[in-house]
Formats: sequence, structure tokens, C-alpha cells
Amino acid sequence: MKISESLQRMEGIYHALHEDCFVYVGTLLHDEITLQPNHLKELRVLVEHLKSTDLYNTLLLNAILNLVDYDQPIYQLSVLRPITLDGYEEKIDVLYHEKVSIEKELQKIYQNQRKRLLRESREPLAKLSRLLEQLLYAKEPVG
Repeated sequence: MKISESLQRMEGIYHALHEDCFVYVGTLLHDEITLQPNHLKELRVLVEHLKSTDLYNTLLLNAILNLVDYDQPIYQLSVLRPITLDGYEEKIDVLYHEKVSIEKELQKIYQNQRKRLLRESREPLAKLSRLLEQLLYAKEPVG
């Protein structure tokens, strides 16, 4: 893959992240943040590709890679999904009111986990936005 293709694709991912995520960081609408794990995975591959060229600042690229690593709040937030019992009714023997009660508890757990990850990812998301802007909009390769 050519460097220009990598940068062009990274810019597309940056714009998607900006629209779905970066624009909400530090605002009252912080809860509106959505992240797609496939964007983070592709971003990781593209940054690794740029890193292999030795034309870009390794510290900058490593900082981006660290922020989107699988064990970091940004990635964890991207893969967090609500848990539901739909489709498992036959496998678990619960009455309807028990199912509703269990699903409410699962929803509370999901909401608490989401709030925690949103709080933990606030600064890393702001930093990721700055680093991507620095990488993508520098006048020449940073090296």
C-alpha cells in the first residue's frame, strides 16, 4: 500500500471519528460518543504501515498505537455493547417478569460500564484527535 493511500484512508477514519466522537469530547453531549471497533483496527494497521516506512516520527506513531490498543479505554468503549436475553429464552428457564428484571439489571451494568469508559477515555480521545491532526495535517513527513 502506498503512503498516500494510507494517509488518505487515515484521513477518512479521522473524519468519521471526528463526526461520531471527537466533536463530543469535553462537551455536555459527551454521552453521545460512538466508536466503531473496525475504525480503530484499521487505524492501527495503517499506523503500523506508516511506522514501517521510517518516514514518520516513531514517538508520534507509537503514541497513537498505544491509545487505540486493545486494553485501553478507547478500544474497550468501542466494543462495549448492551447485553440482552433475546434469543436465549428457550435455553434459560425464567418467567417473563424475571426476564424483565434481569434485563434491567444488565442494562444498569451496561450503563455503569459505559459511563466509566466514557470518563476514562475523555483525555485519551482528546489526545488521539490532536495526534491524528498532527500526523495528517503536517506540511511534510514528521521525522
